[in-house]
Amino acid sequence: MLGARIGTEVNKMSNRTAVFGIKKAAVCLVRFFVAVLAGAVLVVSSGCSGISLDIEDLMKPPALTERQKAIQSALEKAIGSNDYQLKRPKLGEERSAFVFADINADGVEEVLLFYSTDESEEAQLNILQSNGDKWISTYNVSGAANDVASINFAKLVNGSETNIIIGWYNTNLNVKTLEAYRYSDSSLEKIFAMEYDEMSIVDVTGEGIEDILLLSEDGRVILVSELNGQLLKFGEVNLGSEVDEYLKLTEGKLEINKKALFIDYRLPSGEISSEVVYYSQQKLSTLLGTMGAQLPKREEGYCEDINGDGITEIPYQKLLPGYSSGDEVRMYITEYMRAYEDGLVSVLAVLRDKEERFIFKLPQIWKNNITVIVESENSEWSVKEYIDRRAGEELLRIKVMRKGAYKDVFEDNYRLIGEGSGYEYYMFTPENTSSIAVSFEECKNNFVILK
Repeated sequence: MLGARIGTEVNKMSNRTAVFGIKKAAVCLVRFFVAVLAGAVLVVSSGCSGISLDIEDLMKPPALTERQKAIQSALEKAIGSNDYQLKRPKLGEERSAFVFADINADGVEEVLLFYSTDESEEAQLNILQSNGDKWISTYNVSGAANDVASINFAKLVNGSETNIIIGWYNTNLNVKTLEAYRYSDSSLEKIFAMEYDEMSIVDVTGEGIEDILLLSEDGRVILVSELNGQLLKFGEVNLGSEVDEYLKLTEGKLEINKKALFIDYRLPSGEISSEVVYYSQQKLSTLLGTMGAQLPKREEGYCEDINGDGITEIPYQKLLPGYSSGDEVRMYITEYMRAYEDGLVSVLAVLRDKEERFIFKLPQIWKNNITVIVESENSEWSVKEYIDRRAGEELLRIKVMRKGAYKDVFEDNYRLIGEGSGYEYYMFTPENTSSIAVSFEECKNNFVILK
């Protein structure tokens, strides 16, 4: 049987393609050490559970600007000591100990400065305002833990007031605590506090001001929103399965024009699952709910707007013909589904490079009619028709080469279609008589370089 033949071809490649796994592991290891040396904190999107703080001890603080030196002098004057350590948020867009923002709507930026001292177990926040060329400390507060996970700014209570949202991190207990504040008349007022694992700030209720969605380690999603000038817990939903770690939080839209939070998370089995949380009929809801059973767990891929239409899709993965779940090397087709309140509809199917360098959008006529043989020693994909459980003619070849690498004379049929991150991408469409053949130009247009 030619179906068995494809399996044989795949198995023959398993030793070679295993090299891809070794290379990928080596690349990940190298990237990790580079990140350590660079002082980066490796997180996914909004961040991962379990923040590592060891990197901070290895980092040499960057040289301060004259402005920062003046702020630091004002801090030392306020606390009466120069014996302290500046602290930087570990997650989010703000990663400096010096965070500038207009938090009292006077048109002038204040500075929020994180630091710690030996006299206090908690990290400290000091707020300073500028007075001409000088800086004056106006308020100091102890945090809820000994380190800082993140700081964000959002209008949580009304359209004119900018609130401060700080994630404090207890390095001893591996616990994060969110505290939201209002700054007014040189005074800081705490308006909400709760422990969490991950969070997202998004106007999920559609009221025109931001809400907070807090995710817990046990798979709960909690809505925090405004009512009569106060921040309150407005209910929660459960993801319905055990969470090992949150991988990516995507603030997106549904086709029904509702803002939603798309949550990708890893299960204890190592597989990836997704859920969509949105607000409907005055309550927080999960969109997939019982529909989640229709989407098998997957090995890779995250929710994203795959076709650029402003609507976020959910990936669904299935093995290509000729592969089985027991194969050491497996190739998948990833189908992106659009979520409606009454079901899921496929909008696009792609082949994804295992190293996330590119995707290839499948022509509609190829869907369910092709398989891919990976020739790892040549960094090549061979796309073949698969009809009546048989591998047929070759439809397309894709090759990835490092820039400047030796190019064999027998590769003259390949045409360069793009470059990115030190790689060159080549393609050719062999002559064939297949009824599902497509042109080189269509294949080229369907090839997308990711990085």
